[in-house]
Amino acid sequence: MLAQEEEDSEKQSFFSRLYQEEIKAIDVELQLDLKVFLKNKKKEEYQEGKIRFVNPYTQEEEEWDVELRPRGNMRRKISYIPPIKLKLSKKNLKSKGLEKFNKIKMVSQFRNGIMAEQYVLKEFHAYKMYNMISPYSFRVQLIRLTLRDQSAKKRVVKYYGFLIEPMAELADRFNGVEIEREKVRSGFLVEKEFQKMSLFQYMIGNTDWSVGNSHNLKLLKVPDLSKMVPIPYDFDYAGLVNAVYAAPYHTLPIDKVTERLYRGNSFSSEDMEEIIPQFEAKAGDMIQLLESCDYLDKRSKKHTVTYMRSFFKECKRRKSFAYVLQKYGY
Repeated sequence: MLAQEEEDSEKQSFFSRLYQEEIKAIDVELQLDLKVFLKNKKKEEYQEGKIRFVNPYTQEEEEWDVELRPRGNMRRKISYIPPIKLKLSKKNLKSKGLEKFNKIKMVSQFRNGIMAEQYVLKEFHAYKMYNMISPYSFRVQLIRLTLRDQSAKKRVVKYYGFLIEPMAELADRFNGVEIEREKVRSGFLVEKEFQKMSLFQYMIGNTDWSVGNSHNLKLLKVPDLSKMVPIPYDFDYAGLVNAVYAAPYHTLPIDKVTERLYRGNSFSSEDMEEIIPQFEAKAGDMIQLLESCDYLDKRSKKHTVTYMRSFFKECKRRKSFAYVLQKYGY
């Protein structure tokens, strides 16, 4: 009871109002003019809508006015309904006693069907696994999304998706700030955090990131650290997900995304013995996370678990794995 009182006394955000640490999907309904949204698919223009959900803590239904627009690069091109950015009124948030973090990214299926559903669920689990590796990571909340077309009330689209914690809110959790730079070098980053992030990307088979232009990386500066912390996002091109539309960048020496390629700085022997055991210590928890998920089907569980186990088998072969982690230049 005391813990609940302490939680209630803390100032909430809109995201934390929905966020649950356990993996449990929340039903979220978005009302919007779908015709206008699809017409403006390639634009950055916001349109008005409403979001409705049952608060998982109070069990009360809430409805909020919201502005929304398409977001993303590749997924905007290939998706029938692209990922969405939500923007809430700061005035409304303040009136409800909530924090000012008013922009939230929503990821959803790129099209109808079980296959696309499983892709988004597997990507969601990649975020949850990175939460186990580093505290400097995005929290995510699984949702069952209903899109209700205001211009044709009978038109309803139902998808799985997830909400991503706003970067400003993540930074606030660490009393830090987001740093935006056009050009970045690995020397600007906290070395151990960069190596953990790079090894994680290798573990899930993701090569769709780079330091130089901060591609699919956010940069966080916190008071206790002299350098910046890299925070990864967008894992749909990972081998763990194995999406049908995903392909490695043409300059990389791999043919498919399920082939792992290390893209971080070289590991020293000391790094090997410090960082790899941190991953191995979480191996059981990460595999259990996948095996116990009610939302992943048998095929997805088999693929993700087999893929993860192949990484941990590689970890055990320290000498050959050291060679992989000492190759740099991709």
